[in-house]
This record gives sequence, C-alpha cells and structure tokens, in this order.
Amino acid sequence: MALEKELLNESGIVSTYHRILNVEVNYVLNECVISIVNYKDESFREREKNLEKLKASVEDLNQKYESETSEEIKTALLDKIKDIKSNSLENKIYYTNIEKIHLDYVPEDLSYSALYKIVSSLESFDLSKDV
Repeated sequence: MALEKELLNESGIVSTYHRILNVEVNYVLNECVISIVNYKDESFREREKNLEKLKASVEDLNQKYESETSEEIKTALLDKIKDIKSNSLENKIYYTNIEKIHLDYVPEDLSYSALYKIVSSLESFDLSKDV
C-alpha cells in the first residue's frame, strides 16, 4: 500500500511514490507522528525490497558458513557473501526523503488503510492515488 503523487522536496528532488515507514503514538500527550518515505518512483521501492531480501540471504549464508566443516564450501560461501555485499549492500539509499506528519490527536483506527486515508486528506497529498 502506498500513495502516488508528484512532489518536489526542499532540495528540488521530485518523488512520486510514498509509503508509511512508521507511526509513533503518544497517548499521554494525545499526539501521533506518521513518517512517510518518499521515493523517486515505485521501482526504487522495489529495489529497496530486493536489498532487504539480499540482506536476509547474507544472514543465511553466514549461518551456513559458521556450521560448515568443508573448507571448499566455506570458501565458496565466503566468496558469495563478499560478492553480494560488494555489489548490492553497501551504502544504498533508495528514498529521496523522510517526511514526518504531526497530528495533534491519536486516530481511533491505527490500521495502515486508515492512516493512508488521513495522509491523503492532507493538503500536500491532496489528489494522491492509492497504489
């Protein structure tokens, strides 16, 4: 679930794909902060998802490496880990901006669909499209 709308940030970067990263709720102060991640387009979010999968595969390979007894297989696993890290895991940032939306209330419904409705009702996301 995400929103699609062309936005220009303070640095002059255009983003068209926006998703909720997290929500912070403070019941004592009766406030809520919704963090929105802005991407150039949906393809950058897909790249980020692929990066998350690669990180998980590196963890799996590390576990296999630690439990492996054959030096030949250990060397092959270590080479694979190094290859994945050097080609895809180092210093990759796919989003253009993280925006915090402060609400002076805590919504009754904190589901993602309800939060996206709140975000899309704000002026900066007016006329955005659900994707």
